Amino acid sequence: MDETGGGFRPKAIDLADKVGACLLYVRQNCSWDALSHLVNISPETMRVCFYEFIEWISVDKFHEEVYFPPNAAERDRIESCYAQAGFPGQNPLFRDAEYMLKDIEGNDVIEIGNYLLSDGG
Repeated sequence: MDETGGGFRPKAIDLADKVGACLLYVRQNCSWDALSHLVNISPETMRVCFYEFIEWISVDKFHEEVYFPPNAAERDRIESCYAQAGFPGQNPLFRDAEYMLKDIEGNDVIEIGNYLLSDGG
């Protein structure tokens, strides 16, 4: 019975369990129905939670957590975390660089910035 005595209401599912189930959905690449049998959460609940979570993480949290370092000191602070974890330091994660580019009219443009270096993998 719920608090009002009006009928049966199942215990609320913890948010961490819902998010975990949604991440499992992405990892397993299976249907909501198939996943509901594994995690014991209804497909409708997982579907709603998943899309609300994606909206929250992409709109509200993304710009707070994902950014290019604004200066060399911040870049070095970020890279030091990787060095402490045992990653080699000879190839920096970010690099100040100057590139000669051409604009749409063919004029030379010098682009100076702090770029994320990645092999795409």
